[in-house]
Amino acid sequence: MPEQPSPRQFALPRCVLAPYVKNLIGGGFEVATPHLPASPDAQLVLYLEGSASLLGAPDDRLPQAFLSGPTMAPRHFGVEPGSSFMSAVFRPSGVLRCFGIPADCLGGASVPLDALVGRSGAGRLPEELHGG
Repeated sequence: MPEQPSPRQFALPRCVLAPYVKNLIGGGFEVATPHLPASPDAQLVLYLEGSASLLGAPDDRLPQAFLSGPTMAPRHFGVEPGSSFMSAVFRPSGVLRCFGIPADCLGGASVPLDALVGRSGAGRLPEELHGG
């Protein structure tokens, strides 16, 4: 029997983020090719360990931390076994209020986080999201 992905853990955001973020998701991957379902919500994804590649994309390697907008088409990606991630799922207008750009302008693109907030801001984010 093939291994199943690790269970996902869901958490509510810290009070300061609650107006912008619906929930936080964390988990890992034991299988090599999970798929990312369509989502009407923008998401900030941070790979804490390992990495992923979007299958069928011209530049398929995903950044370690990226922001993607709402997409109604599922995307398939491959991950290194043992990879783990944290994701912040935004409320409507949350991306606009946090990053100054409308989420629908992102589409399904994976915009590197450091292109939006700089390297130092991207480095602090996992700790701030986790509440450390």
